[in-house]
Amino acid sequence: QNNVFIADNSVFRIRVINSTNQVISTYAGNGNQGPVNSPVGGFALSAALLEIFSLVINPQGNLLFSSPGQIGRVNRTSMQISMIVG
Repeated sequence: QNNVFIADNSVFRIRVINSTNQVISTYAGNGNQGPVNSPVGGFALSAALLEIFSLVINPQGNLLFSSPGQIGRVNRTSMQISMIVG
């Protein structure tokens, strides 16, 4: 899929635009500001997030993101969020 991911820093969420139907939905973040609890933060939609600096999809299709002092990952199949660094 060629979905587009957006760091919506005004509400501490990561959004995704579905490339098939152009629907925007929340991919990660519960709207609260805070660091993801390391190393496993739980379900991506339940996680607090800090400001997101960058987003990238790795070869396995997982979303990687950077925020102050952290690099995180959202597993594309389980939708679990975890910290790689931080």
